[in-house]
Amino acid sequence: YCNIEAKPPIMNGNCAIQITPSPTVVSNTMIRFCTFLNFGGEGGDFGNEPIRIGLGVEQNNTSGCIVEYCYFENVGLGDSESISLKSTFNVIRYNTCNNNPRAQFVFRTGNKNSAYGNFFINSGGIRIKEGGNHMIYNNYFGGEAQFQSLQLMNFKLNKKAKVGEPLSNIFVFHNTFYNPGQIKLGGAGDNPPQNVQFANNIFYKNSGTVFSDPNNNIIFTNNLYFGGAILGVPSDKKEFFNIDPLLVKNSFGYYSLSAKSPAINNAGANYPDILKNAVVDNDADLQLDIEGKPRPKEKTEKDIGCDEFTTAKSVNNPLKKSEAGPSYLVNVVSSPNTIIPVTTSKKHSRYRNI
Repeated sequence: YCNIEAKPPIMNGNCAIQITPSPTVVSNTMIRFCTFLNFGGEGGDFGNEPIRIGLGVEQNNTSGCIVEYCYFENVGLGDSESISLKSTFNVIRYNTCNNNPRAQFVFRTGNKNSAYGNFFINSGGIRIKEGGNHMIYNNYFGGEAQFQSLQLMNFKLNKKAKVGEPLSNIFVFHNTFYNPGQIKLGGAGDNPPQNVQFANNIFYKNSGTVFSDPNNNIIFTNNLYFGGAILGVPSDKKEFFNIDPLLVKNSFGYYSLSAKSPAINNAGANYPDILKNAVVDNDADLQLDIEGKPRPKEKTEKDIGCDEFTTAKSVNNPLKKSEAGPSYLVNVVSSPNTIIPVTTSKKHSRYRNI
């Protein structure tokens, strides 16, 4: 319940929160219900990140850090990385980026990191620069974004520094992209991403191009796309179904499935399982959707995209900044459907994990 706001540009090179993972002891750090607001500067990679988990030389250290229910707004001028991951076995979940167009969650170095259940609304999304076995699922990317909604990078190893490694085994499953920013696929340079799989995603875009910088190492399976945008990659009917997903704006302000959506109960099963995090529960079996509602056990009975159409109660939705941070930020009543309070003894309730 901390608020970190207006971090001065002269503080470049010093992030707001630094987690230093040990090579022998798992830190199991948890960052919850914090707000990060209005960092000034010129943008770019200046080291003024709100959260950095590890350093390049610590990429193989097991961190086990969880960042959840945090709210990011207008921090991209301080640094292009709202969260910078430079270690292994971290989980980034149930966070909201709102009007955060010049920043992304960045898988900078490290391996086996997960990002799921996050909302990127009029914001940059996720950039994956180095490492392998990263998992991106059950996220919502919607609205205008100056930075890419998803960006895979063509990384060349710095052999002298012995830091980092090219991308491999990247899993992008059950996400919804509604009029997102560009999705860049890494191109065909010297070190293109290897074994990248997109399965059961929804891509709805009215204009422009959905994908750019294509390469031949990406597998698409059972995705829906619709709208006036050019797809940007070759496709066949097993990879993309050009059909209206019938999304509607819901009471929480983002686009989810309507009752007649062809995405319902129509997921494909021809994709690998999400890797289980050996340190932190990362819902690798996709038992929940983005709102924390239950999904069916069988792959083919799940809905395509981040949302499962069901009458079950929602327990995770886009946060307002008044729903995170310290009590002085609370100037409106929080929606009872957003998160489930366990106690109400303080002005800011405690909340249960999903």
